[in-house]
Amino acid sequence: VPDFLTDVLRYYRPGVRMQPLDKGVPAKARHVFLLASFEDIGTHRSETQAAMKKMRRKYKLVGRHRYPQIDVWVFQKRGAKR
Repeated sequence: VPDFLTDVLRYYRPGVRMQPLDKGVPAKARHVFLLASFEDIGTHRSETQAAMKKMRRKYKLVGRHRYPQIDVWVFQKRGAKR
């Protein structure tokens, strides 16, 4: 989660587990929401693309949402039911 979005997400979705992707995805996670922002800035786009590649190894993309300056991808663990 981008640092500046943490407070916003905690306000609107208290109790949702959030962590940077570089800390790994919890083994029991069936659904993962990948958030990216300001992808027009230097490394943000390449970091997002690397995260997408990493997620697609064990998860399939099942949804995408776009908001001003924020993209959200929804992944589901392969073999898990919706």
